[in-house]
Parts: sequence; structure tokens; C-alpha cells
Amino acid sequence: LSWESLPILPTTRAHGAIIHFVSHVSGRISRINYEVFDQMEELPSVMDMHVYPQFLDEGNEIEKTVDIRSDTGWAHVMNDDEEEFQRDIARLIELQKEMFDVEEG
Repeated sequence: LSWESLPILPTTRAHGAIIHFVSHVSGRISRINYEVFDQMEELPSVMDMHVYPQFLDEGNEIEKTVDIRSDTGWAHVMNDDEEEFQRDIARLIELQKEMFDVEEG
């Protein structure tokens, strides 16, 4: 392989991102919506995902996400089809609003 054989500008072969899950709720976790987790994992662009253990026990406290240290987990997202990639990211963002039910107060 020689430098001359490489393109001057790189070409995009796939699109990728790490999506950090945002908590939109605050309170005591009363229900963990595992069916939402399943929907997230089934998206074609989701390669891997993880919800932090402290958010997998009902009765634990959860706060609204305010920074990277207060996120609830992550998903690795990758796809060579940009439209599907963008669609899956948008769906992940919508689904994260439904991950947890809480008792406020």
C-alpha cells in the first residue's frame, strides 16, 4: 500500500455515534420499562447498549440528567445507511423518555 493510492479526501463508509441515555424523570423508580429496552435493542443501528445497574432496581432513586455523570446508560449506534442511522437515533431519543416510571416526591 502506498500513500499515492489513498484518496485525498476520506470517504464515509459508515455513520456512528455513542448515545448517552437521558433521564427525563426524578423520583423513586416504580417501574422499569424493559419492553422499551427491547425496542431500543431491536433498532438496526444499535450495536450494543447498557443501562447502569443502579437504574435496574425498582425502588432506587433517579434524578433528571443534567450532565454526563447523571446519564442512565448508553448505546453504540452504527449503520452504513445514513437515513436509517438518523431514524434510529431519533427513535432512541424518543424511547429514552419512556425508560422509567417513578413515584415523585
